[in-house]
Amino acid sequence: MLVYTPDPGKQYTILKPPIPKGKQRQGNIAELLDVKWDMRARIVTATYVEGNGACGMYERQQLAEDGTFVLLEYREKIECGGKPMKPSDFPLIYRR
Repeated sequence: MLVYTPDPGKQYTILKPPIPKGKQRQGNIAELLDVKWDMRARIVTATYVEGNGACGMYERQQLAEDGTFVLLEYREKIECGGKPMKPSDFPLIYRR
């Protein structure tokens, strides 16, 4: 969410992070899960895993100067079979 001051209760915009064509975000379209924020690089890393980590998604978004997200990387493992793996090792779907 992008909040404007001095009246954040009335002035806000819900940001919708982009996703590769043909893909569907888990949950709400404006929701990133298990987020880690690198303030210096302005990069948000979001991870969604199911069960023991054998499937899920991993994405990296950069917050641009204009307040929008730019998708840097998107990985996804749909099939939950096999052994668990780090989300950053899921198959690469998109990289900018």
